[in-house]
Amino acid sequence: MKILIVCSGNAENFSLEKDQAFIYDQIKAIEDLHHDIQFEIFALKRKGLVGYMHEFGKLMDIIHQFKPNIIHAHGGHIGFLCIFKRKVPVIITFHGSDINKIPNRFISFMAALFSASCIFVSKNLKKKLPFIRGEIIPCGVDLSIFYPINSKEAKKQLGMNPDQKYILFPSSFDNEIKNFPLAQSVMHNFPDYQLMEISNRTRKEVNLLLNGSEALLMTSFSEGSPQTIKEALACNVRIVSVDVGDVREQLKEVDGCFCCQYNQEELTEKLKKSLAGPRPTKGRKRAENYSNIKVAEAIFAIYNEILEK
Repeated sequence: MKILIVCSGNAENFSLEKDQAFIYDQIKAIEDLHHDIQFEIFALKRKGLVGYMHEFGKLMDIIHQFKPNIIHAHGGHIGFLCIFKRKVPVIITFHGSDINKIPNRFISFMAALFSASCIFVSKNLKKKLPFIRGEIIPCGVDLSIFYPINSKEAKKQLGMNPDQKYILFPSSFDNEIKNFPLAQSVMHNFPDYQLMEISNRTRKEVNLLLNGSEALLMTSFSEGSPQTIKEALACNVRIVSVDVGDVREQLKEVDGCFCCQYNQEELTEKLKKSLAGPRPTKGRKRAENYSNIKVAEAIFAIYNEILEK
């Protein structure tokens, strides 16, 4: 079985493992379970639909050379580009902004209509394309990379100040979708804590950041099924987040973790309450529902179903 993965690759010095870690982890998990599968990656270097159309010729070349049984596109715009190759069935995974943003939703809808199968990373995304059939499969988390470590040891390994208390922000501060100004306004009430961004880090470094921090604070305007929440759960980290994507479902019945409205006062109150208590102990158990192994099996089953058709 030959699968061509098509995804965005316009980050500077692009690396699939660093910039599209959830795709990288997904591929590795499937390869570990099924040794007869062969993947090829095509990362589009330009941005947006116009940029993607400029890459169409290169995409056709790699399809001709690799001769995949299935094309697995990550993102609605990319899926729209791939469906023009009608002889190869296309599976599209929708991750969030490709549906949450109204201008993108129409393109995603058209791509979904002509795809062989659709994957939505959360129930909320699927609801926004109500006439499209598809499976709900969140991106998985690698439990061998994300696991609890003693906070002092994590800080030591990463060179963090051992006497400083940190709150972790799940992206770079300049990522507009992640809504840094709201997180910053909340942090004004926590002068003894430093807000730290996740930017240009390896997976192992993110694990250390999570374990070295007192809590994760998410204030994003838009998410599909945020990966950092799952990773924080796997590390038994306190989490306070706005009600975005499938966060409410992920944090369900996990002590010390809270889902809030877009309200500075409520976020501040819940973060104080979370910090006053012990670290969660049920987070990792919850994260097992999103393990890469379960996700890999679900996606491989879709591959098989498409080939049988």
